[in-house]
Amino acid sequence: MARLLLMVCWLLPAAGAAEQLSDAKAWRAACAELPELKQYRPLFIEPRPFDELRAWVPEGQTVRVWDENCKPIDLQRHEGLLAGDVEIETSFHKGVKRVSARTAHFGHGVSYTGPGWTEYEKDARGRWQEVGGGGMGCLETRHGVLSRVTRDSAHYDGAALFRSKRACRRHRRSQTSP
Repeated sequence: MARLLLMVCWLLPAAGAAEQLSDAKAWRAACAELPELKQYRPLFIEPRPFDELRAWVPEGQTVRVWDENCKPIDLQRHEGLLAGDVEIETSFHKGVKRVSARTAHFGHGVSYTGPGWTEYEKDARGRWQEVGGGGMGCLETRHGVLSRVTRDSAHYDGAALFRSKRACRRHRRSQTSP
């Protein structure tokens, strides 16, 4: 991997806005030297991977995706990123329902905040009503940069998102197959 990074750094010039075309040419030259690079794309070459990922979630909508373990995440746009609750747990104690979760934030990298929780009690009609909640402001940043977005998947170093459960299962089978 060190050889790969060294070769890419050597083959690519310093990036500036006016050098977009020459950067793309340099990237093609790097891929010609190291074909395994073709599955990745640097952040400075259009279209940018995060723009493609953000297009999965239209403004004001919630879209279900699956993580690399095929667990669902309902994503929404939030403060320029895509965000959704993960590690959701529900517990009951003395008539109070508590739903706790961490929030995953997907941008050029992946970070997690929380945990946070919301508490509910039943009203006179038997419907759950929010009565309180709280959270902790812990931030955990995972290593890895968004490197590739396809029609069905987005790949970070060690993490991935899939647009369908079927695509996730296909990916998992390919990771475990000899």
